[in-house]
Amino acid sequence: MTRTESADDGGRGPAGGGFPGYEVLSRRSLPEYRAEGTLLRHAETGCEVLHLAAADTENLFAFCFTTPPADDTGVSHIIEHSVLSGSRRFRVKEPFSVLMKGSMHTFLNALTYPDRTVYPAASCNRTDFFNLMTVYADAVFYPLLRPETFMQEAWRLEETGTDGSLRFAGVVYNEMKGAYSSPDSVVSEWISRSLFPDTPYAHDSGGDPSQIPSLTLEAARAFHARYYHPSNCRIFLYGDIPLAETLSFLEGNYLGGFRAARVDSTLPLQVSWQTPRRLQKTFPVKPGTPPAGRSSVTVSWMLPAVTDTVEIVTHEVLSELLVESAGSPLRKALVDSGLGEDLSPASGLETDVKQMAFTVGLRGTEADREAAVEKLVLDCCAGLARDGLDPVLVQSMMNRVEFRHREIKGGGGPYALRLMGRALRGWVHGADPFASLGFDAAMAELKRRMASRPRYLEECLQRGLVANPHRLTLVVTPDAGQEARDTAAESARLAAMVDPLTPAQKEAVLRDARAFKQYQLASDPAEEVARIPSLKRSDIPTEVERIPRQDTRTRGGVPLALHDIFTNEIVYLDLVFPTPGLAPESSLLLPLFGRAVTGMGLPGVPYDRVALELFRLTGGFSASLDAGGIAGRPQEFGQFLFFRTRCLRPFLEEAAGLVSRLLAEADFRDLSRLRDILLELRNDMKSALIPGGHQFAMLRAASMISESVAREEQWRGVTQLLFLDGIARSLDRELPRVAEALEGIRSQLLVRPLLSANATAASAVFPEIEAAVDALAGRLPGAASGGTGAVRSVAAAGGGSRAGNGAGGPRAESLVASASVGYVARAMPGFRYEHPLNGPVAVLGHLLSTGYLWEKVRMEGGAYGAFSYPRNMDGLFLLGSYRDPNIVSTLQAFREGLRVMESGPLDPGEVDKAVIGTVGREDRPMDPGEKGFVSLQRTLHGITDEARQARRTSLLSVDRRGISEAARGLIQEFERGFTAVIASRASLAEAQKQVPELAARVTDLPE
Repeated sequence: MTRTESADDGGRGPAGGGFPGYEVLSRRSLPEYRAEGTLLRHAETGCEVLHLAAADTENLFAFCFTTPPADDTGVSHIIEHSVLSGSRRFRVKEPFSVLMKGSMHTFLNALTYPDRTVYPAASCNRTDFFNLMTVYADAVFYPLLRPETFMQEAWRLEETGTDGSLRFAGVVYNEMKGAYSSPDSVVSEWISRSLFPDTPYAHDSGGDPSQIPSLTLEAARAFHARYYHPSNCRIFLYGDIPLAETLSFLEGNYLGGFRAARVDSTLPLQVSWQTPRRLQKTFPVKPGTPPAGRSSVTVSWMLPAVTDTVEIVTHEVLSELLVESAGSPLRKALVDSGLGEDLSPASGLETDVKQMAFTVGLRGTEADREAAVEKLVLDCCAGLARDGLDPVLVQSMMNRVEFRHREIKGGGGPYALRLMGRALRGWVHGADPFASLGFDAAMAELKRRMASRPRYLEECLQRGLVANPHRLTLVVTPDAGQEARDTAAESARLAAMVDPLTPAQKEAVLRDARAFKQYQLASDPAEEVARIPSLKRSDIPTEVERIPRQDTRTRGGVPLALHDIFTNEIVYLDLVFPTPGLAPESSLLLPLFGRAVTGMGLPGVPYDRVALELFRLTGGFSASLDAGGIAGRPQEFGQFLFFRTRCLRPFLEEAAGLVSRLLAEADFRDLSRLRDILLELRNDMKSALIPGGHQFAMLRAASMISESVAREEQWRGVTQLLFLDGIARSLDRELPRVAEALEGIRSQLLVRPLLSANATAASAVFPEIEAAVDALAGRLPGAASGGTGAVRSVAAAGGGSRAGNGAGGPRAESLVASASVGYVARAMPGFRYEHPLNGPVAVLGHLLSTGYLWEKVRMEGGAYGAFSYPRNMDGLFLLGSYRDPNIVSTLQAFREGLRVMESGPLDPGEVDKAVIGTVGREDRPMDPGEKGFVSLQRTLHGITDEARQARRTSLLSVDRRGISEAARGLIQEFERGFTAVIASRASLAEAQKQVPELAARVTDLPE
């Protein structure tokens, strides 16, 4: 590719609508997204730009490059990390981390897909938006790709002691070691790689840890040079910033500095197989772990290309029909078969690669059941194709798909991020992005085909699955010896690299490793840091957003909070039941209770028919739990069970009626179904343990010093996992008593006097909501009855945390798991919401996360992430790391970081940036349904808008003295804190040599 340092207009001038340097390819109104779309091409380079103009202040941009991998070294993943570590204009080690400090971004990340790399960022502040774009664009087009960056992000040889011994290290290297420890990740990875063996998808774009050390800096630089050019770039824009302004910025600062280049990034289509194939893989478990019931069997098919939007919608509907609901016939056949514990999380439709794939299977099974699982899947699909699909099922699932596309929901990120994903799905493969975005037209065409050919879906099922020979059966089994073999293989690779070195060559390697450490320790020049754009305190909104709220009581006397917010004709209804009256043993059963109420059948109506009705009437019915402190009342904490549903306005009355029946009558006596729900809940927690180990560790540590967090940890932490695993080990004996206990909880908890409600919709719907809530409440018992005598014996299988942990008890816990890298957490008493240091401690947490811990734990230590933050409602401060190879040095960094915050050097500008970043994190936009629910939670925990405004005022006035005072207070409480570490037995044993308290309390986690 060719670059020039100046922007030469080349006589292009305005093209196709007044955008100098760009040609307008098409314009499209997108009423389903309330947006107007414009697709353009940069005249000089061919870079395509898609802009969705919407009345939304949360503006998002994304640079997307097609980056097909040619091997398993993870080069695309490593480049994703590396380009954000210094560029032509911003010559510091970590512009990304500096940017995070002084930005009010609502999203800031980079994403590696199997075939593309995407750099999205979003902000509600116009200045911030262009600051983010400046740094990101310079990073992707002009990165420095220094040797030190490669050593940090990819891999390096690191000195491990005073004897000159070496080991492999690197952020991506450690991240992928963690990914290869998770059985569900192994399943997903090998489905994709094996279903498309003659394409780049056969390679792991994230990187195989055994192959990452074979990547060279020169190869990484060549990969960037090959693919990171505007001619291979697509830029997605969304929001209310005028298109002309953004295009002018891109042209004047970046795109104008390039000329066209030939970039071959086309991905070939996989040729269809003539016969099905099978594959067997393994995942590591701790030595001595019984292998029974820990295997996974999945069946996958290759489907048509994602460039056909009607095919996508058709297969979305088919996927919903087959596996997405408890009433889906293929899911039900598998779960009811007894061949395994629950559906594999890999089940469903994959649309993030060029050709769609559909997978279904079981986890918690045996390898020798492969043939039986495969036969059941094929027979069930053949029977449905032959005998026809249930029309009620079809209509329910089509409603479900339409609801999902209608809902204004970001799914944890900006709403625009969902639109970006839909646009890129076909766009990166040469399709019209408007076609990829469009849903209404594709659904209309599907309905037209179904009307003209009544068996259209059955024909698609027959063609796509039953008669499709491009089928892969994957068996993944536990291997108690794999961790040791992987360690031995890693040692052998290291020896093969180090042993042939002459003494002089080895000394050079050690010299490079030491020089790299010095590079990491060195501070960036102040003048270079100052080049990175940042907001000012004056850019921060001084007023907090106030969510509209109207408190009332229904005619029947139910407390009801109403939120007048545009929801696109969707009604969000939340039902609240306080839980403090339950015995602790009963409380342990609440996660299962919530799953059972929302997932069981009714007397005389099996669960699959109830599930179909829920899909027909609602966009979902779920339960969640919440425990936390109450502002101004330090001796109390709130604990609540929520039932949440959402539906289109015309279905409100019917939906509320069905919900009320489930609350009052969900059939806990269906022991077969209850068994499936319990095992699914247990397995979901087990599968979350490795990818989410930092959350488990931090919750565990905090639970030892806080009653409110102890309750939360009992619901979704290690205690709950141990409890469920204990029941599962004696399931046949325990299940009848569990059912009886659930009945007892219902009689105590789901009664009219305890109910309050919360709803979000347009005000015109309020009268209908009040009537629906009254009708729902009228079906609940008027008072508590019965008892929970059976709960105690059931709950005895559990174990777990107790807040306080005893004044003289151990202050640390080692949690043993099959994790190649660890998760380290420390919790300590902090400051409550109403404390004057509430604001300063939040800023301190941001400073640590983006400064000291980022440098010590991530950059130097090689962990994938490190963070710290207060839990002000519970009066705690937490520190944690993610996929971390260094337990001891991380614990030391936690303590030392607080000392630096107390008395170390801290530039006033850094404090300003941290204040900006803290407010930005708290001011992130929310989806309509989320707004109403957040308002509800604030009310339950005593957080008024006046208190929020006082906190904002406090945050805006935070200075160095306040941060020092907060740090001093935390240091004084440090010894009263608690440490929790999740890691392998070998890693923990090594750490215990230097931190003996880690050996005082050791808990084996279920595999």
